[in-house]
Amino acid sequence: MENKVKFNTQDIRTISTYSLVGILTAVGYLMLYVILVEVLAIDPVTAAVTGYLPAIFVSYVLCYKWVFRSSLSHWKTSSKFFLVNGMGYLINSVGVYITVDIFEWWYIYGQTFTFCIVALHNYLINYYWTFAAQNN
Repeated sequence: MENKVKFNTQDIRTISTYSLVGILTAVGYLMLYVILVEVLAIDPVTAAVTGYLPAIFVSYVLCYKWVFRSSLSHWKTSSKFFLVNGMGYLINSVGVYITVDIFEWWYIYGQTFTFCIVALHNYLINYYWTFAAQNN
């Protein structure tokens, strides 16, 4: 009755490419985030909300075309993807607010911590729901 997690080469490729997309979009997002905070003097929560939007669109295209190599309809897939990432958007915004405004962490620490939670949330739901037909 032991339940073991088994990974095949497709799972490893998917996790690897998703991680790379996550890292690339995170770097782009963090650069925009720092510019918004440091150069434009926007508060960290507003910068998190503003900077997250372009990252969602870039992430969708890369996940659809490269990570999951989807052949599902854009309408069905994008609506699921944006719903999942909308939840991630809320988690990100609330997480930055809690870590920066309530716990008084440095905004980079707060965003990095929150990003890790959002990345795990988004990957799991996108893998098991958004692109599920591709994973069977």
